Amino acid sequence: AMNMGVLAPSSPLSANVGNLFHLFTLTSTTAFAISVVRYVDDKSSSLFDPLWKAEGFCVTNKDVPYWNSHDACLYFDVAASALIGAVCCFLKDTPGTDTINTVMINNIPAILVHGFGHGSISAGMREKYIDGVEDRNKTGWEIMERATTKDNLIISAIFLCFWLGLLKATMPNFSTHKILPIAMTAHFFQLSMTAAFAFTYVQTIVMASFSLNELVRDLKEKDWAYATYPIIVGLPVTLVGWMESTQCSAFVKDRLYGHLVYDGYIAVSVLAWYLFNHACLTHQRKTKLS
Repeated sequence: AMNMGVLAPSSPLSANVGNLFHLFTLTSTTAFAISVVRYVDDKSSSLFDPLWKAEGFCVTNKDVPYWNSHDACLYFDVAASALIGAVCCFLKDTPGTDTINTVMINNIPAILVHGFGHGSISAGMREKYIDGVEDRNKTGWEIMERATTKDNLIISAIFLCFWLGLLKATMPNFSTHKILPIAMTAHFFQLSMTAAFAFTYVQTIVMASFSLNELVRDLKEKDWAYATYPIIVGLPVTLVGWMESTQCSAFVKDRLYGHLVYDGYIAVSVLAWYLFNHACLTHQRKTKLS
């Protein structure tokens, strides 16, 4: 199994901190999923923003082709995956970074296919076979009935890659051939969900699989990088999801370009985690040499 890094020897402190924040991540993710199931269709509840409830995403410039929030996620994720790849190529030969490099190598395609997923949603909106408001109570299967066979094949391929990429990033110690049937199952159930629950379903599967996979690691694998990942990436991502879903009309839609803030935080935080841990390792090596 792959450990999260070799920045410092594993210790009870790093294990306990990492375990605690992974549990916080699971708690936030679970609370969000339960709240959505309970309140998203409750007209008397004001927990979730009306715009977010209407589409399952906070979407800016919905009617502007190539410039809505889904398009912006595509553009940002493609650029971010290229930038992160370049940074990792530049820093990958630093001694002792093999395992954190592996984490990043798995995250780069995950960020890229995440963007492609949003791009396919936006393409469907332009082709008029996807409408967030009209489709909120329709399953993926029902929405696909309006698309051409060619479009359905393209979308299915994109979302299979989407799930492969995300699940490989969340469970990097699993081989691709073990991830594939899980990805196919996840995609099948995603199509069986109504559009109103699409975001919640993806976030729940991704965040829960990651934190649970990390929690069951051996103590010797729970080092400083293990402890810092849920602090910098995991838990805050779930909090951004809460912010988007409850504050869409207040400021997320107009000031943060809607769902772009969610995708953007994932890429930025993953890179920040890598650079932070790389800097810690470099400092540690210089201290030992001095």
